[in-house]
Amino acid sequence: MANKANKLLEQEDAIGAFFESLLRDVEAFAETEAEFPGPEQVAPVEAPAAIEPPSVAAPIPHPRMVSAPKPVDVKTQTPSIFETLPPVAPPVVEVIPEPIVPVEEVAEVAAPPVPVAKPQAPAEEPAAPAWMGQELQAMLFKVAGLTLAVPLVDLNGVVEWDEEKVTEMPGHADFYLGLMSHLNQQIPVVDTARLVLPESKRKLLAGEDPYQRITRVVLINNSRYGLACDEVNEVVTLKADAVRWRSERTQRRWLAGTVIEHMCALVDATAFAELLAKRTPVEAFRE
Repeated sequence: MANKANKLLEQEDAIGAFFESLLRDVEAFAETEAEFPGPEQVAPVEAPAAIEPPSVAAPIPHPRMVSAPKPVDVKTQTPSIFETLPPVAPPVVEVIPEPIVPVEEVAEVAAPPVPVAKPQAPAEEPAAPAWMGQELQAMLFKVAGLTLAVPLVDLNGVVEWDEEKVTEMPGHADFYLGLMSHLNQQIPVVDTARLVLPESKRKLLAGEDPYQRITRVVLINNSRYGLACDEVNEVVTLKADAVRWRSERTQRRWLAGTVIEHMCALVDATAFAELLAKRTPVEAFRE
């Protein structure tokens, strides 16, 4: 009993992790932080200090001789060669200052304007596709524990799985189960779990043998293709604003959106059929 309970917990964790990855595919409109800070977060730019005018050096004087030295008084008697001569007065120098050139005042440099980043507008939610309308009815079905929803307008019927009515076609991909005979039609049937689930999670949830879990086949695209599933559940009504739509579908084109209320992925049956018709590699379904 303990081993069975542990396996069920592991399976629930695996389904939860995969559904979280589907949610990440549709969260294109999640809020993102602005690349630039808002006006209240911009640090003010200090204005540069005023430039002081350079100091004016003292003018260099231009000497000019204004008087000649006074003549020396010579005594009438002949002086001795050892007699001291009278002192000579130093020349008088008149200093004419040069005119001071006024220094022009330096205008204060204004601080450059601070750029204010415009707040980014919130991303718009992706619009619902044209086929959605205000609401639609969808049928829920499970593949290896994962719940999928297909709109009733794209559903062409549900038939019971009968292995004896399916003809295997060798040389095809492992998700291709064969041709099923139904109402005089040969309908290609694919293992939906092998297409949409990563291999590691699928082995944990469903094992290797699809014939031990498949019970129904969901017909889409005018019964051109059959999606094998484990069980079929109720029909629900989905409103457009209850679906988290994808903005771009470059990957997993079959995934139109997710519905949190029912923990399911909404299948775009037309895109799913186009991927099968073009023989798209299985990686395009899973990634």
